[in-house]
Order: sequence, then C-alpha cells, then structure tokens
Amino acid sequence: QKATQLVQATSTFALPRLQTFYRFAKVEMRPPSVSDFPKASGEFSAMLKNFASRKYMDLTTKEAFVNAAVGVEIALWFFAGEVVGRRCIIGYSRIPGTFHNAGL
Repeated sequence: QKATQLVQATSTFALPRLQTFYRFAKVEMRPPSVSDFPKASGEFSAMLKNFASRKYMDLTTKEAFVNAAVGVEIALWFFAGEVVGRRCIIGYSRIPGTFHNAGL
C-alpha cells in the first residue's frame, strides 16, 4: 500500500514536469531545417556587424555571462565530439583497420 502511494505521488509530481520537458525538447532539440539557414546566416552577419561596431560593450553583465556560457558549452561539445570520434582522449589511436600507416 505504501509502495502504491509512493508510485502515485511520484507520477503526480513527475508527469507535468515531463510533459513540459517534452514540449520544450521537441522544439529546442530538433535538427535545423533548410529554411533555418537563411535566418542563421542573417543572425551571424548581424553578430559580426555588432562586434565590429563594439556594440558588445553595451551588454549587461548577465547577458555577457550567458553569451560566454553558451560559447563555452559549444566548445566543450566540440571537444567531446572530437574525443568520441578519435576513440581516445589524447591523439589518434592506431586501431587496426582505422589508421593508415603511410610508410611507417
């Protein structure tokens, strides 16, 4: 009986939160479509223009911190992808069949 109450309380607590997570994940985690590229290109050129005009000096501390955190997150995902792709933390491993020995 206590286990049933615990499961019911857990599902009552978790279900709305999981629905909210799913609603946001469906939008935020989808891969980009072809129609997203012109918008991204425009935003990137606007960012370069703002950087050249030193508009970043007008950012609040919170905005600057959020932008820096996003940049660090992108860099860390890149480095994690590199490690996964190499199958090794340092350098490229010489797994037979995956490394071409050019006369070594």
